[in-house]
Amino acid sequence: MPYALRLSTATLATILLPLMTRTLPGQTSIEVPACEFAQQIAVVLPGTADLALGGGWQLVEAGGAELTVPAQITVAVHANGTPNPAGRRLLASIPPGVPERKTRTFRLRKADDSTATHGVFRFTHAKDVSLQLTEHDRNVLAYNYGTITEPGVPEGDMRRARGCYVHPVWGMSGEVLTADFPKDHYHHRGIFWAWPYVKVGADVYDLWVYSNIQQRFVRWLHQETGPVAAVVGVENGWFAGEKQVATERVWIVAYRSEPDCRSIDLTVAVEARGEPVTLQGREEKSYGGLTARFDVWPRTDAQVRVPGRTLENTGSGTASEQDLLNAPLPWADLASQFPQGPRRSGAAVFIHPHHPDYPPTWLTRTYGVLCVGWPGIKPHTIEIDKFLSLDYRMWIHESELAPEQIDRRYQSYSAAITCRDK
Repeated sequence: MPYALRLSTATLATILLPLMTRTLPGQTSIEVPACEFAQQIAVVLPGTADLALGGGWQLVEAGGAELTVPAQITVAVHANGTPNPAGRRLLASIPPGVPERKTRTFRLRKADDSTATHGVFRFTHAKDVSLQLTEHDRNVLAYNYGTITEPGVPEGDMRRARGCYVHPVWGMSGEVLTADFPKDHYHHRGIFWAWPYVKVGADVYDLWVYSNIQQRFVRWLHQETGPVAAVVGVENGWFAGEKQVATERVWIVAYRSEPDCRSIDLTVAVEARGEPVTLQGREEKSYGGLTARFDVWPRTDAQVRVPGRTLENTGSGTASEQDLLNAPLPWADLASQFPQGPRRSGAAVFIHPHHPDYPPTWLTRTYGVLCVGWPGIKPHTIEIDKFLSLDYRMWIHESELAPEQIDRRYQSYSAAITCRDK
């Protein structure tokens, strides 16, 4: 969701510099912390409903050489995932700053160059089931809004068909990072969000393997391409038969790639309908929530990195003795020699600092899956007409990195999260 909340822990608040906006008559300025890396930001702009959507904007740094940065104005989003037509968000990628300066100030203005409105992204619908995104004709990701059926799965297996997930996700060299319908776990499906325990009234469902409940496409909320990012919003329903028990709204913001990495922000908002909805992860292991299944082959090839540690596959390709169960983590990363890749590469899942119960628990498997476990082994109930909102970033990198390098990137991501507007 838009980064306009207070930092969730006192510790984090003491180490991060906030990103702030000031809206003055005829002028909007943005203050960002100086950082050694580029920072992809999404800033809520209050009282700016008259700003034209799309490209055609730029940020100009105040003081010294006036650095100009392309900017994009997109719709704001309510906390329940519905578009806010009266609001605006500013998207930009701020280049690295000077280490001696703690903060930098940028002014928003109309772009001088008419080419600033030109986007580098393109959406393409494939077979009325997938929305594929490219950047400069390079594949980025596909969102499968329709039903995807795998003929290789036996017809009697309920895992043979599903929708509402992201796959493929491509790496920086064109390699496919994610896996769909892997033979060891047919229900694993690229980047997806699902819970093994969903209780509605007296009924209990399993959205993880979608045996008695399924996610189905309802409508598009937004599609946009611009000079900074591609934005897509979608509304799905959780259906038990023909009964819709919950609504989920998903927002994906894919930022323009850097030379060696790409950032993709993902928000999942779930709203109860008619009856409270209780979510819970798998006992002991905690999984249930955002999950990333990678195309690792052979299964012993991958390494999982978490803060301060590298986890190896010490077994035969299934669970490893070094795998983590129910472990609280702010991020986790998986790297491997992916098919079609020229070198070992990977991707990390970053937890937004405002995530409930930050940092949440995880299950990591070096055979190729990273599972955020929220609410984990303890249940969480969404009351009638209430909602929860979960935010993540998938950070894709072209080469294998050490835990310390990934952690520095995570700190940069965290530092770019805004506090309340001032």
